[in-house]
Amino acid sequence: MISLLITNYNTWELTERCIRSVEHADPSQVIQEILVVDDCSTQGAPTYIQEHDLVKLVRNENNLGYVKSVNKAFAEATQPICLLLDSDAYLMSDVALIPQMFEEQKGLGILGFHLVDEHGKSTGRGGPEPDVWSLVLGQQLERSFRKLFPKRSKYITLYSCGIAIRKKAFEAIGGFDESFDFLDADHDFSMRMNRKGWQIAICDDIAIFHKGGGSPQLTSKRVIRFYENRTKLLAKHRKLVFRQISLGLTLLRLYLELIIVFFFSKSVTHEDKKAGRIGAINIIKDYLRK
Repeated sequence: MISLLITNYNTWELTERCIRSVEHADPSQVIQEILVVDDCSTQGAPTYIQEHDLVKLVRNENNLGYVKSVNKAFAEATQPICLLLDSDAYLMSDVALIPQMFEEQKGLGILGFHLVDEHGKSTGRGGPEPDVWSLVLGQQLERSFRKLFPKRSKYITLYSCGIAIRKKAFEAIGGFDESFDFLDADHDFSMRMNRKGWQIAICDDIAIFHKGGGSPQLTSKRVIRFYENRTKLLAKHRKLVFRQISLGLTLLRLYLELIIVFFFSKSVTHEDKKAGRIGAINIIKDYLRK
């Protein structure tokens, strides 16, 4: 049976939509409880959520962030399988197949699904484990590079916006690493599952809505957070190969981007782009000194 876990921070309308989706997506009633961890929202929960028979509402006294809130949700869960959804996701298919797959595959640790937008178009659920090329090329160049040269890997990672996890496996690897913010915490989680011998599988028969895009934020903040988390992830898993060379090439690319922004960018985001590159450069320099 399943515990549905949702983290919420000032997204009550979306969280309610997510919970309402259970009404049509769980005719077999395999979802035994719905745990909503509210990360110190400024407003209280809607009546529908407060009075729902399956909902257990857990409120953080302080804003803990996504990763700690997820770990808290798992600590409260009572069922052997936990379905973790972002508040802006919702169920579009019957979920009865989930416990069946975990029962049939004893080594299954994480199960991913078909994540789609309102038009049924795939929004991405993960992929091969990140490697050093994501630093050397940067996010945009790497996406173009992978279209020409797809990466082959026996390991995959899944985004945490819509996945089912065996609670026993979650506890065996110690949950999500709280030293990450939500960026790359899911990559790290999947990578540790892989290293500990737990299987990661995909069930395309179950569709979950998730448009993606993340929380609105300045480009500079997003860029800095990417480099902070990605360097930490690669270093932790010993994937920062040819360290001095790869970091040196990353630094060279960032300096080139900074020059381009400084001399050729005339947009209103000029200062924001410049701040992002300077912040990323400082992060890479710190790793070069270690």
